Amino acid sequence: MSTKKFDVALYAKYNDMGITVANHFLTQCGYEFVDATESYKSHDFIVSKNGINYKVETEVSARWTTLSFPYNTMSVPFRKKNSQADIYIRMNRNGSALFCCPMKQVFKSPVITKDTCYTTGEKFFNVDVADLVLYIAEDGIWTYETDEPIDDIHFEVPSKKEFPFSTMADLV
Repeated sequence: MSTKKFDVALYAKYNDMGITVANHFLTQCGYEFVDATESYKSHDFIVSKNGINYKVETEVSARWTTLSFPYNTMSVPFRKKNSQADIYIRMNRNGSALFCCPMKQVFKSPVITKDTCYTTGEKFFNVDVADLVLYIAEDGIWTYETDEPIDDIHFEVPSKKEFPFSTMADLV
């Protein structure tokens, strides 16, 4: 088993964009940007809503280039298992579409082993995208499922009757 080595060039290319897009999304949902100090292996930044702080982990998927997600599952590197983040955000390469879910949901997902363009036999949390809400930015406004602008994060997938996380209150 191998894990992807830290790549300074990829970090420089996508980290600031990922944080900027995630902050824009969360700000529209009523969160305030609290701290941009990245804590290695813990979280990328901190936001607050109603007096509660939330640690956020973001990732940009360079291979996701469209608005729709091209796979049935979202692979989150198993090395994130020690993350202290409350919220996980994965976005496409240009920051126009994203998934946002509780990090708890990632950790509860099955673990698989697969080969990637970077590694052989790496472990991943295998998150079913049928259990995720896809958000799309249109003219700088984030929407989901309908064309109505969002005003909070919605973890409940409209097609699912029961889902373990439906609001941010479920995180704490």
